[in-house]
Amino acid sequence: MAPGRQGQADAPGTSRSRERLAWMVGILVIAATATIAPRYFRTPAQVPESRVDIVTPFTTLPFDFAISPDGRRLVLVASGDGPPRLWLRELDAAAAQPLPGTEGASLPFWSPDSRSIGFFVGFSGLKRLDIGGGSVQSLMVNAVAFAEGGRRRHVELGWRDPVRGRGWRH
Repeated sequence: MAPGRQGQADAPGTSRSRERLAWMVGILVIAATATIAPRYFRTPAQVPESRVDIVTPFTTLPFDFAISPDGRRLVLVASGDGPPRLWLRELDAAAAQPLPGTEGASLPFWSPDSRSIGFFVGFSGLKRLDIGGGSVQSLMVNAVAFAEGGRRRHVELGWRDPVRGRGWRH
């Protein structure tokens, strides 16, 4: 046989083996897709709905509260049995506790590390309380806060040097 005829005789066998290879690769791709696809397209598990009721002392300011950045505590302004003051509640506890020295507080907010609470007291200033203990610290006198909704606040600043008694107003 001539070399040209031998190449022609092998052509039908070669095309059959290529066709078989193409079918096997196609079947493998379909099998792999059928195995992996359910992991990506399955319906996520239903997460049960949860609701929380937080019982607080009596308050005329129901929106003066703040949840700590770590999500474990709630501070709120409430009257309870006396003047409005800050109350602290651990969210895994049943009752809130009044924070001494916070009478007349409003617009409480947390420090980013959840260790202290800042709040305004009428027209007398901006104050801070470490929740681990300690007394209330006056940060600024004559600070007036005007809530503008949500977390935005406008603050009129005034500062007085406690030693010299002088200060500035902005």
